[in-house]
Amino acid sequence: MSNYGTKHFEAAKHLLQYLQGTRGREITYGNSPNTYPIFTSFANSDWAMSENHKSVSGFIIECANGPLTWSFKQQVVVALLSCKAKYITCSHCAHQIIWLRSLFKELTFPQSQLMPLYYDNQGTVACTHDPQSHSSMKHIDIQAHFICDSVNHKLINIHHILGIENPANLLTKPLHC
Repeated sequence: MSNYGTKHFEAAKHLLQYLQGTRGREITYGNSPNTYPIFTSFANSDWAMSENHKSVSGFIIECANGPLTWSFKQQVVVALLSCKAKYITCSHCAHQIIWLRSLFKELTFPQSQLMPLYYDNQGTVACTHDPQSHSSMKHIDIQAHFICDSVNHKLINIHHILGIENPANLLTKPLHC
């Protein structure tokens, strides 16, 4: 602050122009007739699209019809099956859902109903309800089975959603210009 120059002035001017140009854009919370569920989450992943063949996980968690938190990051393991990559993504999202559920409980907004998680792969949805019946899921790390445990303890309810309706696609699919 004591030694600013032309570069800093230009950056501040650019920021003000950006804010002026986006005045009409906003995130609106509360445009929902239902107060529950407080959270709705959407998850998606690509499968081995990067150069090192690691998948990218992405999720968006909405609160009162507006995005509250989102994440997209490269997975630490190479998934041999697309279902494994998607299962890992659901587990990442479940960690955040459980944390938010706990936070809102402390803030006196408890979530009494199952928290919905929407995913666009029916195989993954089936695996989260019963991974034992799918022999290809036996090699997945214990950590990834967190989503199944969350479903079994009735904290999260995972549902299928069409891919074109899944807002988490924005985080994992390339834009076609």
